[in-house]
Amino acid sequence: MSIWKKIFGKSRSASSQAHVAAESLVTHSKPIEEAPKPPSLTPASSPGFTRGKAFERSVQELLQGLRESFPSRVEVTPQKRIDLLDGRFKVIDFEFEYTLASSRHQIAVECQDRESWSTEIIDKILAIRNHSYRNRFWFVYLDDSFLSEEAKGLLKKHGILYFSLSRLRAHLDAVRRDLSAVDNAERRRLSKKSADLFPKSRKKNDPFSPDYEPPADPSMLSNWRG
Repeated sequence: MSIWKKIFGKSRSASSQAHVAAESLVTHSKPIEEAPKPPSLTPASSPGFTRGKAFERSVQELLQGLRESFPSRVEVTPQKRIDLLDGRFKVIDFEFEYTLASSRHQIAVECQDRESWSTEIIDKILAIRNHSYRNRFWFVYLDDSFLSEEAKGLLKKHGILYFSLSRLRAHLDAVRRDLSAVDNAERRRLSKKSADLFPKSRKKNDPFSPDYEPPADPSMLSNWRG
């Protein structure tokens, strides 16, 4: 027999039971406390963020050096937004473009300087490759101790060129030589074209030509005008 029946001589009604249950829930239940949130750490104050940005600046200085030497052939765009065909977008660290004699090279450059290697860079590059027209990527890191052989194999598998900072510097030196060769060839072509258009004036002004004509003596000109 229930306590209620002993006291009141009858069973509790269904509505009374529901009312008491509700009161009991309100009276005896404790409010749910939210789990304490970890202290916020803004990206700009993170040591990893600062370290990564410093490394990006080192890479940008190398790329920008080529831009300053060959302003008509090289473009460098930091934090380039790439709109993907599926409606998403990605932001790459640098877009690096350079033009040789008959070819234009457009490269997405990604940098990573962390305590350990992260495959998220491959996920990002594959998303761009699979949903845009871009298919050339450089991955730049600080030194060779950063990448394991397994990581290098994974990058090779997906056709991603990878460079330590020193190797990037050497590679860009080779690009610089190619750009210089193209510039020199272009100057020779324009010089020859100019010579073909004005052959007589070129020979008259060329001290090594048999048709060279030295400038007239100003004093003789004044006497002739006499």
